[in-house]
Amino acid sequence: MKLENTLKYRSVWMGIAMLWVVLYHSSGTLAGYSFFKNIGYGGVDLCLFASGAGCYYSLCKNSDFFGFAKRRLLRIFPTYWCFLPFWFIYAFKAFEMKVPDVIGNIFGVQNFTGKNTAFNWYISAILLFYILAPYLKMVCDKVGALPKQLLVVALLFAFSVPFWNNFTLIVTVTRLPIFYLGMIFAKSSTRTRVSFEVGM
Repeated sequence: MKLENTLKYRSVWMGIAMLWVVLYHSSGTLAGYSFFKNIGYGGVDLCLFASGAGCYYSLCKNSDFFGFAKRRLLRIFPTYWCFLPFWFIYAFKAFEMKVPDVIGNIFGVQNFTGKNTAFNWYISAILLFYILAPYLKMVCDKVGALPKQLLVVALLFAFSVPFWNNFTLIVTVTRLPIFYLGMIFAKSSTRTRVSFEVGM
């Protein structure tokens, strides 16, 4: 299968990634279960890799940031907000959640406050990556050859070092290189471009 054809199945990748994350947060005793559970964060990494590729294609199609942001936010916030009321019912009892915590969760930025009242760190991370996506695409397009691209990946990993003592932030910043790798993968596939609808 050609490289560009694999990108047509990004939705399948993300479906597998979501099932993997669900497995990580579940319990069971099936053979081999503990191995896949222990590496369950790989599901998040796969999802962010696919998202990086999708953002690259979306920005190639239309580089207008506000149009890009609108399309992306409409993909995540309606579903996210549907689950928030259930979370708040639980969190008010478990965490003594206050009004600022509620507002931070509604807008997906609570994870950056350093408190343990964030509904989902992934939402905060993906919003940050969406803001950075146009700049990362610009870097990806200008850097060129793969060795130089890998140097950018290494620099992004190095950027995460100051955050290693803060778990709520490190789970986000260490994923930025993975998101960028998705962009590199998408760019590589465009060299033998096959036209297909990205659905963005």
